[in-house]
Amino acid sequence: MRPFSASAVRALAIAVMVSALIGMHSPAQARSLTSPDPRGDMMWIHTPPDDDNDATAPHILHPAPGQVNRDIISTRFRHMDSRVRVRITFADLQRRGTFNEYDLRVLTNEGQRREAVLYVGPGRWAGEAWTGQFPRDIRCRLHHSIDYATNVITIGFARRCLSYPRWVKLGFGTTGGEETEESYFYDDSMRNGLRPLTPDLWTLSPRIARGSHTLP
Repeated sequence: MRPFSASAVRALAIAVMVSALIGMHSPAQARSLTSPDPRGDMMWIHTPPDDDNDATAPHILHPAPGQVNRDIISTRFRHMDSRVRVRITFADLQRRGTFNEYDLRVLTNEGQRREAVLYVGPGRWAGEAWTGQFPRDIRCRLHHSIDYATNVITIGFARRCLSYPRWVKLGFGTTGGEETEESYFYDDSMRNGLRPLTPDLWTLSPRIARGSHTLP
């Protein structure tokens, strides 16, 4: 067998290096997880007015398949190099109701739990954000947009607000009332909404690591 020439060896080495670089993930590449959600799976819940502060009070639950406002049909969670971003698509998104809350829950590999809530309603249809659990010593502004024409809401914030975690688990859900705060509708983006509310409120996603595969 004839030995490889020096130029052939160099060409082979360059080809291997180029292939390796192409196969590598870019540091800024986001790992995303898209969760479809069934249409018509919203629930209606009613708490008697006198029992609002009683955790043991009975709640009346009913499926609300005809409720399309705030009905989640798809959620895309993204864990990017510098930001965490969620894009939610609804069956319909209307400027109506006495209150509307769009709630994002976060759990990090360090055990940190965060909540970001977007309040929408009369006089604030563009949305007002609340991030009470985020640290106050750094800038943790919640960026959001509401597109009523395409029925899409986007929520995002900087990873520094979570101390740059290796992975996150994300959950999202909606609650909203059409008439009174004692009666409202809700939907969980990660599962069929035909179920009672749980103490954790929303189902969390699998681990989503920045720039790597989704972990179990």
